[in-house]
Amino acid sequence: MLWPLDFESSTVLGEGQKIPQQQTKMETTHRRQFLKGTGSVALGFAGLHRFLAVAGAADQPYQSQTGNLGKLVRDPNRIMDLPEGFSYKVLSTTGDMMTDGLKTPGRPDGMGAFAGPNGQVIIVRNHEVEDQWTFDGAFGITNELLHKVDPKKMYDAGKGIQPQLGGTSTIVYDPGTKTVIRDFLSLAGTSRNCAGGPTPWGSWITCEETVFRPKSDKEVEAEKKAEEKKAEEEAGKTEEEKAKEKADRESYLAKLSPKRRKQVLQDELENEQQKQQLTDDDYFEQWHGYNFEVPASAEMVLADPVPLKEMGRFNHEAVAVDPASGIVYQTEDRDDSLITRYIPKTPGKLSDGGKLQALVIKGNRSCDTRNWPGTGEPLFPQGEAVAVEWMDLDEVDSPKDDLRTRAYDQGAAIFARGEGMWYGNGRIYFACTSGGIAQSGQVFIYEPSKEEGQEGEAVAPGKLTLYLEPNNTQLLQYGDNLTVSPWGDIVLCEDGAEDQYLRGITPEGKIYTLGR
Repeated sequence: MLWPLDFESSTVLGEGQKIPQQQTKMETTHRRQFLKGTGSVALGFAGLHRFLAVAGAADQPYQSQTGNLGKLVRDPNRIMDLPEGFSYKVLSTTGDMMTDGLKTPGRPDGMGAFAGPNGQVIIVRNHEVEDQWTFDGAFGITNELLHKVDPKKMYDAGKGIQPQLGGTSTIVYDPGTKTVIRDFLSLAGTSRNCAGGPTPWGSWITCEETVFRPKSDKEVEAEKKAEEKKAEEEAGKTEEEKAKEKADRESYLAKLSPKRRKQVLQDELENEQQKQQLTDDDYFEQWHGYNFEVPASAEMVLADPVPLKEMGRFNHEAVAVDPASGIVYQTEDRDDSLITRYIPKTPGKLSDGGKLQALVIKGNRSCDTRNWPGTGEPLFPQGEAVAVEWMDLDEVDSPKDDLRTRAYDQGAAIFARGEGMWYGNGRIYFACTSGGIAQSGQVFIYEPSKEEGQEGEAVAPGKLTLYLEPNNTQLLQYGDNLTVSPWGDIVLCEDGAEDQYLRGITPEGKIYTLGR
């Protein structure tokens, strides 16, 4: 079995026997994540299920509610801590030169593995990179390698000066020799490619988690005036006011743990970079916020960058395809996000167009499933299957990025940062990173109707269940990407500010720890 894992700037692969003859998917967002299987996928770390019944003694900063794998052993290479007897293999690292003469992009995120020719494995990997983050781009710090790519194969070439640096890269791997045969850029010119998902027909859907677009002249002028006003206000502050602001900030940072402080400073740096997005010289050529389809090919080619606009324009995160119906389900990474489904006109041909709909709780319109304290909303029940219906959406290209707010006003349910999503056992599983009373994560299960997408589903609707909301950060903190194992457990990875753990969840909802 093979289990690719993508941690930080490296692609890591758990060692074992063989990959199943199905596509699998990996989710990572600039942090630890992992490959997921489609349907009945063989997940790696050979013999994992044999260890689940082994009791573990546990003087450790995490909890398990069921038999676990024993203590995690500190990795001297500081890549991944695993239980004794487990191992991993690094396949690539940010900045490595790829076979096509470009650099391995950074910020790896969603990732899928597909059965290739001659027993090879084809891994398609997202990169959550923006145009200004050239240190993580495929073209070098100064975009000196940009000339190697045909501009016609780039969705947004940034007028040949400042291209969007997201997209996907592909690794062709030989599990027999445990070597990379070739690697190359496979989608270029998109931005902040976050998660996505595999399709039953052998392609990867990559999702832009951004709604960047070219600025209008009016917007550029307004930004200039706002910056001038801010500069005037700063100049008018007394030395005492400036000193107090500095002291307050230092006091705040001092109260944080070293890891949390580092994360806060990194977030502030990235936010400042976003604020400094060019105004006078706006190099955006295209609107962003779309899904793109990338063939899982072992040949060194760039995919045609065709945005799947009818799937909606928003902060996309992940998708899951129900092979029975061809319907694509989607998450959105916003605090007030929707769960949507896309019913294609032609199953298997998403670019032919289709219908986008939002999930509505039957009999409870505009339901808030987040369970956040202080909202005044009743708690969404855990463990109770509730009937849903689906509402047609209009203006799905959403130039104002208001698709979710318009839908909520019309009755759609809202969720707390929908992220990882996976199809398995005839169901759709998805995580909401900041859901719950403690805002530390929820996991939902959607069971499609036997008449899903057809007229009959009004009589026999699909059901949504809040499967997990532990409100205990030692069990789960910011659950992100997930998959379903062959033995029925969910495998979920965290996206927290501190240590991020890989968790297992039994069908009964009991949590155990797999890695860190």
